Amino acid sequence: MAADALTAAAGVSGQELLHRLREGTARWVRRERERLRVDAGAPELNRCLAGGWPAGKVGEVVGAPSSGRTTAAVAAVAAATRRGEMAAWVEAGDAFDPPSAAAAGVDLQRVLWVRVQGAEGAVRAAEIVLEA
Repeated sequence: MAADALTAAAGVSGQELLHRLREGTARWVRRERERLRVDAGAPELNRCLAGGWPAGKVGEVVGAPSSGRTTAAVAAVAAATRRGEMAAWVEAGDAFDPPSAAAAGVDLQRVLWVRVQGAEGAVRAAEIVLEA
């Protein structure tokens, strides 16, 4: 039922939507950019991301509760901070737990943690972080 709603919203058939998604993904994979490999036992994640998260880019992790989205995001931030990079964690929920993140290898001295209310606040906070 969700797929029907998605194809109706896109104004195309399911087959056409799938074709467009595959083409978009293929173009994204071919782009040359530095990749941030996630070391925390996530070869499938690195493979799906064409070798890792695009370094220096904004990333959003979405999914159902208990789908592993926080674990994936923490692994990416840990990989970035291990490389000596800074990271910003902008959240509208309450998923970031600093002690757990530190135990997973995140250097908390290199993380800006921004907690906001709602999706609009998260977008605005991300814009402010990017402007800085």
